[in-house]
Amino acid sequence: MIRYDLNYFRQLCNKQVSASSLGLFRILFGAVLAWKSVTYLTSGLIPWLWVYPDFNFYYGFFSWVKAFPEPVLYGLFVILLGCAFCIITGFLFRMATTAAFIIQLYFFLLEQAHYLNHEYLVLIINLLLIFIPADRCYSIKNRSAKNTIAFGYVLLLQLQIGLVYFFGGIAKINTDWLNGAPMNIWLPEVTDFPVLGPFFAEQSIALIFSYSGLIIDLVALPLLLLPKTRSWMAIILLGFHLMNDRLFQIGIFPWFMIASLVLYFRAGWPEAVRKKFMASTTAVKGIYTIFFLAGGFSSLFFHEGISAVPFLVTGLVFVMLFSAFDETVPQESELITKSSAPADYIKPGLMVFFSIWLFFQIVVPLRHFTIPGNPSWTEEGHRFSWQMKLRTKSCTDQFYTWDFEKEELKAIPRGYKLWEWQHDVMVSRPHMILQYANVLSKAYDNGPIFADISCSLNGNPPRRLLDRTTDLTRVRFTDYRQNSWINR
Repeated sequence: MIRYDLNYFRQLCNKQVSASSLGLFRILFGAVLAWKSVTYLTSGLIPWLWVYPDFNFYYGFFSWVKAFPEPVLYGLFVILLGCAFCIITGFLFRMATTAAFIIQLYFFLLEQAHYLNHEYLVLIINLLLIFIPADRCYSIKNRSAKNTIAFGYVLLLQLQIGLVYFFGGIAKINTDWLNGAPMNIWLPEVTDFPVLGPFFAEQSIALIFSYSGLIIDLVALPLLLLPKTRSWMAIILLGFHLMNDRLFQIGIFPWFMIASLVLYFRAGWPEAVRKKFMASTTAVKGIYTIFFLAGGFSSLFFHEGISAVPFLVTGLVFVMLFSAFDETVPQESELITKSSAPADYIKPGLMVFFSIWLFFQIVVPLRHFTIPGNPSWTEEGHRFSWQMKLRTKSCTDQFYTWDFEKEELKAIPRGYKLWEWQHDVMVSRPHMILQYANVLSKAYDNGPIFADISCSLNGNPPRRLLDRTTDLTRVRFTDYRQNSWINR
């Protein structure tokens, strides 16, 4: 039975499908990457994040990763912008995705206080695209008659992005979320939202948002994979992400997730729509144009400011959803042209790599279940687990060192050697507190460092985060097991 299942899985992954949806996703991914690059180049974030701070919080064994001079950092983002355009056009695709990954990984590792789930997601999708021939369609490089690709490549991206939804839902199954927190804190701050805003202060609305978000995340992947439900699920997710962008302004994440919807419909739908559009009457072309513009202009309502990428992404998804209900759109078999080129099979070594990759993408987000305590409080097992928009933490802190001459504790000025944004992140995260303690120790003659930190999580009464009698220079933080110096 196992052998049969493995054979079936291998056949499924190597099934030849149209490369057009993957090609369109490549274009949208490149557009999102270009948008990100321009944002960093024009917003002042580069010096604010990596030049002005006296030091940056590092990840694990990557303390050796240091910021280059400011002109070099700007130059790297210019190169990243160039890579994005190469990805869009398919020119030197493998080289462009590899360079883009290295640059993004460098900036990701530079500052742990800047960890964002969407930065991590874009990074790992970029890594996968290095091994996926997404330039098979809509590419200036590839002009061959071959227009097929192994379905396994598409399936890998579907599962990777679907796991973000699923584990985002799993993370929401906690006491605070089920009681409406932190939605009952955030929603009253946006009562200017059209029509619904005046009701956002009601606890019942916070509960509706909380439970609907939980359910949507848990069912998104299976319902997107099922042909009978994927269109309706995509419509729900489209509204879900548009609402999130309007309410919380969370950067490129909603638009990247909307763009990823193009992968879940039949692989040849972009080419089917193109053929349908080119062969249709003026009236039909007008209908498709209206749907594209309706989607594009809806993004202008939900997104703060005018941006081309949200307009393009939402417009194309509107067209995709309309075409899903249009029975006159050509079928998949009509889109695959016969070619003398060999079929595009996934090599066994690459299949093993993808399988191991998915295994770790499932295990890593589950690791916090093996550790006692709430990961939103202890931070143990929190990173890389798709625990998104689950918490609001407010903390008060005072760090001390020991004055050996006076034989008493000496208070250290608040935020010493930190920028305000770094301090606000650090003070609630034990693993970063330890790094900061070691910086303070070096500044105070290698003395011991103690911290009295109290935090309120999701509006609950404040309590001490750490054991204030612990010398923070003598303990370590482990992300995969309980740390005794953190209060449960």
